[in-house]
Amino acid sequence: MAQQDAQAGASEVILPKAPGREDEDPRERINVMIDIFNSSLRSSGKADRGFYNEIRSAMHIIYNCNPGDLTISRPLTEAEKRQGQNGSSQMILVSLGNNHYRELDMICEIEGITYVVETKNTKTSDQHQLRANVLLARQQGWGVMYVLRENKTSQAQALRNTFRTIPEAQHLPPLKIVCISDKIEDIFYDG
Repeated sequence: MAQQDAQAGASEVILPKAPGREDEDPRERINVMIDIFNSSLRSSGKADRGFYNEIRSAMHIIYNCNPGDLTISRPLTEAEKRQGQNGSSQMILVSLGNNHYRELDMICEIEGITYVVETKNTKTSDQHQLRANVLLARQQGWGVMYVLRENKTSQAQALRNTFRTIPEAQHLPPLKIVCISDKIEDIFYDG
Protein backbone atom coordinates (compact mmCIF):
# COMPACT_ATOMS: atom_id res chain seq x y z
CA MET A 1 0.00 0.00 0.00
CA ALA A 2 1.86 3.09 1.23
CA GLN A 3 5.36 3.55 -0.03
CA GLN A 4 8.06 4.52 2.39
CA ASP A 5 10.60 5.22 -0.35
CA ALA A 6 10.00 8.37 -2.33
CA GLN A 7 9.50 8.11 -6.07
CA ALA A 8 11.67 10.41 -8.17
CA GLY A 9 10.62 13.92 -7.22
CA ALA A 10 7.77 12.65 -5.07
CA SER A 11 7.10 13.51 -1.46
CA GLU A 12 8.27 10.85 0.95
CA VAL A 13 5.52 9.27 3.04
CA ILE A 14 6.78 8.08 6.42
CA LEU A 15 4.63 5.47 8.13
CA PRO A 16 4.58 4.96 11.90
CA LYS A 17 6.11 1.83 13.37
CA ALA A 18 3.02 0.68 15.21
CA PRO A 19 3.77 -1.23 18.42
CA GLY A 20 2.46 -4.72 19.18
CA ARG A 21 -0.83 -5.78 17.64
CA GLU A 22 -1.56 -2.24 16.40
CA ASP A 23 0.48 -3.09 13.31
CA GLU A 24 -1.59 -6.22 12.60
CA ASP A 25 -5.08 -4.96 13.33
CA PRO A 26 -6.20 -1.33 12.95
CA ARG A 27 -8.95 -2.01 15.52
CA GLU A 28 -6.21 -2.37 18.12
CA ARG A 29 -4.85 1.03 17.12
CA ILE A 30 -8.34 2.50 17.47
CA ASN A 31 -8.56 0.99 20.97
CA VAL A 32 -5.34 2.80 21.89
CA MET A 33 -6.76 6.03 20.43
CA ILE A 34 -9.93 5.58 22.50
CA ASP A 35 -7.80 5.11 25.63
CA ILE A 36 -5.86 8.31 24.79
CA PHE A 37 -9.13 10.20 24.20
CA ASN A 38 -10.70 8.97 27.45
CA SER A 39 -7.55 9.71 29.46
CA SER A 40 -7.43 13.25 28.06
CA LEU A 41 -11.14 13.72 28.76
CA ARG A 42 -10.68 12.59 32.38
CA SER A 43 -7.68 14.84 32.97
CA SER A 44 -8.92 17.98 31.21
CA GLY A 45 -12.69 17.60 31.42
CA LYS A 46 -12.91 18.64 27.76
CA ALA A 47 -13.53 16.49 24.71
CA ASP A 48 -11.13 16.95 21.81
CA ARG A 49 -13.75 16.98 19.03
CA GLY A 50 -11.15 16.78 16.27
CA PHE A 51 -9.53 13.68 17.75
CA TYR A 52 -12.96 12.21 18.49
CA ASN A 53 -13.85 12.74 14.83
CA GLU A 54 -10.66 10.97 13.73
CA ILE A 55 -11.56 7.96 15.90
CA ARG A 56 -15.12 7.86 14.59
CA SER A 57 -13.85 8.19 11.02
CA ALA A 58 -11.42 5.28 11.43
CA MET A 59 -14.18 3.16 12.98
CA HIS A 60 -16.52 4.01 10.10
CA ILE A 61 -13.91 3.07 7.50
CA ILE A 62 -13.22 -0.26 9.20
CA TYR A 63 -16.83 -1.26 9.68
CA ASN A 64 -18.43 0.23 6.54
CA CYS A 65 -15.80 0.52 3.81
CA ASN A 66 -14.08 -2.88 4.15
CA PRO A 67 -10.54 -1.55 3.74
CA GLY A 68 -7.86 -3.90 2.45
CA ASP A 69 -5.33 -1.98 4.51
CA LEU A 70 -5.57 0.96 6.89
CA THR A 71 -2.80 3.02 8.51
CA ILE A 72 -3.88 5.57 11.13
CA SER A 73 -2.04 8.49 12.71
CA ARG A 74 -2.38 8.88 16.46
CA PRO A 75 -0.82 10.88 19.29
CA LEU A 76 1.47 9.24 21.82
CA THR A 77 0.17 7.43 24.87
CA GLU A 78 1.31 8.66 28.28
CA ALA A 79 3.63 5.63 28.53
CA GLU A 80 5.20 6.45 25.16
CA LYS A 81 5.71 10.05 26.28
CA ARG A 82 7.42 8.85 29.48
CA GLN A 83 9.70 6.66 27.33
CA GLY A 84 10.78 9.82 25.52
CA GLN A 85 9.42 8.87 22.11
CA ASN A 86 9.33 11.54 19.43
CA GLY A 87 5.91 13.24 19.44
CA SER A 88 5.31 12.40 15.79
CA SER A 89 6.54 8.80 15.93
CA GLN A 90 3.01 7.38 15.70
CA MET A 91 1.89 9.69 12.89
CA ILE A 92 1.83 9.33 9.12
CA LEU A 93 4.13 12.08 7.90
CA VAL A 94 4.77 13.62 4.50
CA SER A 95 8.18 15.19 4.09
CA LEU A 96 8.03 18.79 2.90
CA GLY A 97 11.81 19.11 2.78
CA ASN A 98 14.22 20.95 5.10
CA ASN A 99 13.14 18.77 8.04
CA HIS A 100 9.51 19.95 7.81
CA TYR A 101 6.58 17.55 7.71
CA ARG A 102 2.81 17.50 7.56
CA GLU A 103 0.58 14.84 9.06
CA LEU A 104 -1.96 12.70 7.25
CA ASP A 105 -4.92 11.39 9.24
CA MET A 106 -5.00 8.02 7.50
CA ILE A 107 -4.04 6.06 4.42
CA CYS A 108 -6.42 3.29 3.40
CA GLU A 109 -6.96 0.91 0.54
CA ILE A 110 -10.52 0.32 -0.66
CA GLU A 111 -11.35 -1.82 -3.68
CA GLY A 112 -7.74 -1.75 -4.84
CA ILE A 113 -7.33 2.04 -4.62
CA THR A 114 -5.12 3.58 -1.95
CA TYR A 115 -6.44 6.87 -0.57
CA VAL A 116 -5.00 9.80 1.36
CA VAL A 117 -7.70 10.25 4.04
CA GLU A 118 -8.53 13.54 5.76
CA THR A 119 -11.16 13.80 8.46
CA LYS A 120 -13.01 17.06 8.95
CA ASN A 121 -15.25 18.12 11.81
CA THR A 122 -15.45 21.78 10.84
CA LYS A 123 -17.64 23.59 8.35
CA THR A 124 -14.80 24.98 6.29
CA SER A 125 -12.90 23.23 3.55
CA ASP A 126 -9.18 23.91 3.43
CA GLN A 127 -8.34 24.34 -0.26
CA HIS A 128 -4.59 24.46 0.43
CA GLN A 129 -4.76 21.10 2.22
CA LEU A 130 -6.90 19.57 -0.55
CA ARG A 131 -4.41 20.71 -3.17
CA ALA A 132 -1.50 19.27 -1.15
CA ASN A 133 -3.38 15.97 -0.85
CA VAL A 134 -4.13 15.93 -4.59
CA LEU A 135 -0.46 16.53 -5.41
CA LEU A 136 0.60 13.75 -3.04
CA ALA A 137 -2.02 11.37 -4.46
CA ARG A 138 -0.88 12.15 -7.99
CA GLN A 139 2.77 11.50 -7.09
CA GLN A 140 1.96 8.22 -5.37
CA GLY A 141 -0.75 6.98 -7.77
CA TRP A 142 -3.43 7.20 -5.08
CA GLY A 143 -6.86 8.79 -4.62
CA VAL A 144 -8.15 11.36 -2.12
CA MET A 145 -10.88 10.72 0.47
CA TYR A 146 -12.48 13.13 2.91
CA VAL A 147 -14.55 11.95 5.87
CA LEU A 148 -17.08 14.62 6.84
CA ARG A 149 -19.79 14.95 9.42
CA GLU A 150 -23.29 14.24 8.17
CA ASN A 151 -25.41 17.07 6.82
CA LYS A 152 -22.39 18.96 5.50
CA THR A 153 -23.57 18.97 1.88
CA SER A 154 -22.25 22.49 1.26
CA GLN A 155 -18.82 21.44 2.54
CA ALA A 156 -18.88 18.30 0.37
CA GLN A 157 -19.88 20.35 -2.67
CA ALA A 158 -17.16 22.93 -1.98
CA LEU A 159 -14.56 20.13 -1.82
CA ARG A 160 -15.84 18.60 -5.07
CA ASN A 161 -15.80 21.97 -6.83
CA THR A 162 -12.26 22.73 -5.65
CA PHE A 163 -11.11 19.21 -6.58
CA ARG A 164 -12.35 19.74 -10.14
CA THR A 165 -10.35 22.98 -10.47
CA ILE A 166 -7.01 21.42 -9.54
CA PRO A 167 -5.29 20.42 -12.80
CA GLU A 168 -3.37 17.56 -11.15
CA ALA A 169 -6.68 15.96 -10.09
CA GLN A 170 -7.76 15.29 -13.67
CA HIS A 171 -6.18 11.84 -13.83
CA LEU A 172 -6.97 10.75 -10.28
CA PRO A 173 -9.84 8.55 -9.17
CA PRO A 174 -12.90 10.67 -8.28
CA LEU A 175 -12.79 12.44 -4.93
CA LYS A 176 -14.32 10.05 -2.40
CA ILE A 177 -16.43 11.69 0.29
CA VAL A 178 -17.73 9.63 3.21
CA CYS A 179 -20.20 11.08 5.71
CA ILE A 180 -20.42 9.94 9.33
CA SER A 181 -22.84 10.72 12.12
CA ASP A 182 -22.62 14.16 13.68
CA LYS A 183 -23.82 12.85 17.04
CA ILE A 184 -21.41 12.81 19.97
CA GLU A 185 -21.78 9.52 21.78
CA ASP A 186 -19.74 7.18 23.89
CA ILE A 187 -17.11 5.35 21.90
CA PHE A 188 -15.77 1.97 22.80
CA TYR A 189 -14.62 -1.21 21.15
CA ASP A 190 -15.82 -4.49 22.54
CA GLY A 191 -13.88 -6.92 20.38
